[in-house]
Amino acid sequence: MLNTEVNFNIEDVPDDGKALSMVNYDPSLGQFVINPDALEVIRQLQNPIGVISVAGMYRTGKSYLLNRMLLNRSGGFSVGPSINPCTKGLWMWSKTIPAHTPQGKPLNVLIIDTEGIGATDEDQNHDNKIMTLAILLSSYFIFNSMGTIDESSIQSLSFIVNITKNIQQKNGSKDFAKYLPAFMWVIRDFSLQLKNREGNPITSKEYLEYSLEMQPGTSEFIVNKNQIRKMVKEYFPNRDCVTLVRPLLEEGNLQKLERTPASKLRKEFIEQVNYLRKTVLNSINPKKLNGQELNGDMFIDLIKSYVKMINEGAVPIIQTAWTYMRQNQAIAAKKNALENYKKKTEELINKFPMKEEFLRNVLKKIKKEIILNFNGEIIGEPEEKDLKELKSELKKLKYEIINKNINSTKTQTNRFLNENYKNIDEKVKNGEYLNIAEYKDDIEQFVQFCLNKCPCGPNRDIIIYEFIIQNIMNSSGLLAKCNMDEMEKMISDNSNNIDDLIKELKEEKEKEKKLNNDLNEITEKLNKLNQEKDKISSQNSNESNNLNKLMEEKNNEIIKLKNKLNQTEKICAEKIKEMKQKLEEAEKVSHQKELESTQISSDFQREKVLMEQKIIFLEKTLKDLEETKLRSNPYNTTSKKNKNDEMNIK
Repeated sequence: MLNTEVNFNIEDVPDDGKALSMVNYDPSLGQFVINPDALEVIRQLQNPIGVISVAGMYRTGKSYLLNRMLLNRSGGFSVGPSINPCTKGLWMWSKTIPAHTPQGKPLNVLIIDTEGIGATDEDQNHDNKIMTLAILLSSYFIFNSMGTIDESSIQSLSFIVNITKNIQQKNGSKDFAKYLPAFMWVIRDFSLQLKNREGNPITSKEYLEYSLEMQPGTSEFIVNKNQIRKMVKEYFPNRDCVTLVRPLLEEGNLQKLERTPASKLRKEFIEQVNYLRKTVLNSINPKKLNGQELNGDMFIDLIKSYVKMINEGAVPIIQTAWTYMRQNQAIAAKKNALENYKKKTEELINKFPMKEEFLRNVLKKIKKEIILNFNGEIIGEPEEKDLKELKSELKKLKYEIINKNINSTKTQTNRFLNENYKNIDEKVKNGEYLNIAEYKDDIEQFVQFCLNKCPCGPNRDIIIYEFIIQNIMNSSGLLAKCNMDEMEKMISDNSNNIDDLIKELKEEKEKEKKLNNDLNEITEKLNKLNQEKDKISSQNSNESNNLNKLMEEKNNEIIKLKNKLNQTEKICAEKIKEMKQKLEEAEKVSHQKELESTQISSDFQREKVLMEQKIIFLEKTLKDLEETKLRSNPYNTTSKKNKNDEMNIK
């Protein structure tokens, strides 16, 4: 629960804050300067924040009012007993105090004390600048004065009205009041009774409203007085007033007021201060600009903007301050958005490599979230320029991350390939592959293993195949030498087989030659027999039976010879067929090895040509043999002649 009771006997706690110079005038520079330490405190403020500033004539007890009423402590802002002003420029308390809005919502309140108006060492222009900053920076403005609300005190507000009038004219807004704070007039050492003209009791707020009523008359003096009243009502529609009696009856003790215990203070004064504290701490609105609640960074931008315009000799323009603040907030929001994007993507980078499509989808979701947060942090609707700049920066970061994923894929894939290719590489170097087929099987198994086990990422498969191609090229020399040795051995084996086949062919040719000789002998015998048969037929027909018998024997012999000849021919045909099959097999083996050994040396090519010439020679030899066999077969003509002879004999 909010504490609205003032404890006048409270002992100050060392670490509950301190007074900090916020904006001060530097004579050497001739301009106002902002204290960086104060800005750092403001930057840490938690939303929502309200700002109370207190102003008034110098040496009227503003600082004591702040210390006791708001800070609830004996010391705080500087308080002095002399006529010299203690507060120069704008000062702030380093810690906020808790308060509530009129709607009952909690907020943190920043307290600002201002340099007193009318100090002897400063001119009115300096006072105007201080008051301008106090009014423009606060959401609750307390004006502290002494005595009563008379014409003189109302006239003391004229410079405030003139300041706000100038600001309003420069901004060109008729609804200027919405930019100004709530107004609380605190009247110190008030000794009158609060009664109206009829003698009825009234509140201090009603007392303020009575004092601001228009005065009758049309003279210039009356018009000017009414103009001030009119502007106060117009610019500060949310206004209030609290009166405080003198805290002590003995005037001499007022110089020691800061150290005076509660028992010495008037009870009425304590009650009034408690009422003032309760009223103020439950009536503060958050500091806003164009309807936007300000955070610490925004409030800093507002301070910088107003101080910059005042130092340049210009009347502060609220819309200019708004633009300045908005631009700075856009820059801060963009910086925050980029930092959040990097933070979120760091988690992805730690999981690299990954599939590019998945990565792009995740980055798209992160970008959407970042832009949504950016739109929420920025003041008002985001400008197209700000959004375009943010998207451009996010796009650069996206491609940086994508490239990191590509590089990570390349690095980890190559590491995986090198570690798992060692066995194949050692077998190649040691000459363990007997043929290319074995190497090919291992490569195919290795590729499939990599596609299944190697980490996924963009262009991973390309990296794998490039690695395989490169290693095949590096191993081709060793594999070619190994394969050449194999082919030379095969050629040597095949050459021996061909020599054996040629030897067999020669043997078969000799057999065929011998068979032909036998056939010639048989033919000669047949001729002799025929001659003998003719001779016998012509000499003695009576010997026909003997001749028939003889012919039957001879025919049987001829049949036997024919059977032998057919059997020999069949054996020869089978041998020829077997030799053709062996030649075809040799040709197939030679052709297969030629396909697998595309990089063998020219010596192997010459051996191949020689083998083909041998095959052609062998085929030609076989063809000649078949032609010779056909030319040497007399069976058909002999058979026909024998039949005629048999008819003649009959």
